[in-house]
Amino acid sequence: MARTPAIHLRMIFGILSLFLSTELFGNDSQNENLLSVVYKNFKLEQYEQALINLEKISGSKKIEAAKAYFQGLCYNRLKKYDIGVKAYEKAKSLGHDVADIDYEMGQAYYATNHLENAILSFEKSVQKGFKVQSSLYYQAFSSQLLEEYINAKNYYTRLLKAPDLAPEMNQAANMQLGEIFLAMSEEKENQLLLVEKYVVPRFEMAIPANKNSPLVPEIEKRLTEIKRRFNLDPNVMLNDRILPEKRYTLSLTQKMSYDSNITLSTGMPTVQTAQKDAYIHESTAQGRYRLNFLRKITLTPDLRVTYKKHNDQDSSTVHQNDQFTTTGTIYNTYEHKFLGKMASLLVDYEHNLTDQDRTKTHKIEFFSYYDQGTLGEKAQFFSFGETGLRIKFKRLKTYSDTIDANTYTLASDQVVITPFGHMILGLLQIDYTRFSNNISQDTNSYMARIDYIIPEIYPKFMLNLAYSHTWLNPINQKLTRGVEMSYNPSLRLTRTVTSNLKATVSYSYTYKNSDDEDNFRYEKHVSGLDLRYDF
Repeated sequence: MARTPAIHLRMIFGILSLFLSTELFGNDSQNENLLSVVYKNFKLEQYEQALINLEKISGSKKIEAAKAYFQGLCYNRLKKYDIGVKAYEKAKSLGHDVADIDYEMGQAYYATNHLENAILSFEKSVQKGFKVQSSLYYQAFSSQLLEEYINAKNYYTRLLKAPDLAPEMNQAANMQLGEIFLAMSEEKENQLLLVEKYVVPRFEMAIPANKNSPLVPEIEKRLTEIKRRFNLDPNVMLNDRILPEKRYTLSLTQKMSYDSNITLSTGMPTVQTAQKDAYIHESTAQGRYRLNFLRKITLTPDLRVTYKKHNDQDSSTVHQNDQFTTTGTIYNTYEHKFLGKMASLLVDYEHNLTDQDRTKTHKIEFFSYYDQGTLGEKAQFFSFGETGLRIKFKRLKTYSDTIDANTYTLASDQVVITPFGHMILGLLQIDYTRFSNNISQDTNSYMARIDYIIPEIYPKFMLNLAYSHTWLNPINQKLTRGVEMSYNPSLRLTRTVTSNLKATVSYSYTYKNSDDEDNFRYEKHVSGLDLRYDF
């Protein structure tokens, strides 16, 4: 808190003018002239010079009392509080009792750690009606430092009842009351209940009392510390995993891309090339909400709807890929600890329905649906980041039983946080796809992928570089196709436009090698721009 606000200095200057009155000096022109100089020294904050000029003033008991008072003011402004205390004590002993002397004396006692005397001086200031709110605050805080918590609580309570309470005082008083209640709850059997009922609400009341105060981040940080200490933060799971404070995600994404070589979108690893290029417009709406049960279990339903349309509506091999997909997923975690470290058991279920222009008649109709279950574990086996292990089972049903299939997946991913704050994501995945009524299409697929993410390559820009390599074994066609390999480098550059809007430019290159060059060997370039708005 400011020790010498402008209004207080104006009051001091007004009191100084008393020196010029005949009440103190009569017709003593020498003292009057000296005091005029002292007044100017104060105004120019020349406190050392003011003290020199005050030494030249002498006279009656009343004059000496006033002189000591002004010396105390000068020493306070020079932060020589120990000398200031003696000056004020002298002034008081000589009978000087102007409105602000007790407040100034309290400041000097407080600064020199004479807290009991400071409390008494500030109480006298309150009784005089001088700087009541500041005086009460200093009384409360001094009592708090002395660990006299009952007295401190009473002073803060008096302060909160003061008329026309300043927002900064309201905020500080509620924050300090929270600290006092916390200290008073120590070693109590019902401490958790006391913290939840008295401590947390005080900190929560302090924040809106003065929202634009620079103290708000400190209050929020302290409130978070207390909630986590007593397991009261709903965003912190019992294994110390921190959940986002925002429970829901709702977004709209509009993407436009150019694909130099459209491939048939059956969703299967046996896709063939269509040897056509096209522009693609893709609109996606997605929403999810995270539920937290007992700070151990999370349940997150997610719904994503996508409409994809190709601009080339004259080529049937292109527009047959127009589609409408709906994907519903429920992500579930059981938060626990493994080897004393944070871990999560993952149990997910996903259902997808795809309608597509499969008859090449510009008519979107049923193409396929699938159900997929995932069981996994995510744990911090290494200090540099979390490791994930997952097994999946996917059951695909289509309009034709010749392409119905089951896929069994084993995947492992690793997160690495570098010393520079960059992130490396590694993924290894094995897929075994078995067709229900067409075993000639069965495949084993092995994929390795690495992403390197720079969260801020430039202010508001995030860069994601990636490379994936896939080995596809078309088991029963291996003699004609061989083991096919796909090479896929890509990049994404995302710009945060506003807190809700992000723009991303992307590029991906794919080259697939196959012994059956006419049907399965191809390369393609895909570039795109997408805008995402988060509500």
